[in-house]
Amino acid sequence: MARNRKSTKKRVDWSDKEHAEALIEQRKFLWDEDYVELLARRIGIKPGKTIADIGCGLGYLSYTYGKFLEPKGRYIGVDVNKKLLHMARKAAARRKMGKLFRFVQGGALSIPLEDESVDVAMCQTLLMHLKEPESAVKEMIRITKKRGKVVAFEPSWEAGVGWNNLREPPIKERLEDLEFLSRIWEGQKRLGEGDVRIGERVPYLFMRNGLKKIQALKNNKVGWALIPPYDTPELKQRIKMTLSSLEKQKNKTSGEKRKEYLEGKRCYMAGGGDAESYKQAVRRRTGRFQRYNEGMMKMIRKERFYSVSTGPFYVIIGEK
Repeated sequence: MARNRKSTKKRVDWSDKEHAEALIEQRKFLWDEDYVELLARRIGIKPGKTIADIGCGLGYLSYTYGKFLEPKGRYIGVDVNKKLLHMARKAAARRKMGKLFRFVQGGALSIPLEDESVDVAMCQTLLMHLKEPESAVKEMIRITKKRGKVVAFEPSWEAGVGWNNLREPPIKERLEDLEFLSRIWEGQKRLGEGDVRIGERVPYLFMRNGLKKIQALKNNKVGWALIPPYDTPELKQRIKMTLSSLEKQKNKTSGEKRKEYLEGKRCYMAGGGDAESYKQAVRRRTGRFQRYNEGMMKMIRKERFYSVSTGPFYVIIGEK
């Protein structure tokens, strides 16, 4: 049974240099400024209010929404990782926001804040990583004042679709890929390693735990877009990230590939697949993606590669 499979997966340390830098890069252009202002109004983030950011990491939400709290509001960032909190405090000091912001160590399942002590409890890409996301929702509700807001920014990887001008896979291949990935994602969930498809489920979790006036919104941007001539700061950053990712894939050692294979197999089988099906699927995908990645790199360097893909990033708001 799935619970007896030994994990080879190592928990990601987001405070190490490589992962921290990747986290910063990924979030640079995640939200449009005018949409952030709209969300701040919808959520009720304004001067004098107190917001808690659960699983705050480097404090991304602090500098995204903190400015709406000035001059007398408060932002409280909560995270289990001491190193990330140290980095977040330093970043807040550089922005001269140290008096407005406070960072405390603690987990999402036992938030170190008093009952009904904040006006808004929020999290971004936290629930997707938890074995017990509903327990975290309950804790966020506990610390929120009556008529306060609970907010979750969460994705759904399974809902993503896309198109590019390099290769359009036949329907059979697309369905095979969907089954392959869905089994891995389902396996991760069954193994208690998070749910990357949680976005659509969050409104139900909110409703089941007594929140009212639930709104299900999403980011105004598509998931990913590469449109020549790549001449805006956002497109330049995306091209840089894409080429870096392709180079890493190309230069993986046999040991890294083996570890990735075994980790995928563990999740695939936990999701209801069998070893032979996994082996055949990986064989098909490996050759195909190698050719595709090489072609993509060439076309990007000639500024001829076009790609648009959607991956819903939901904003779920509930009132206590």
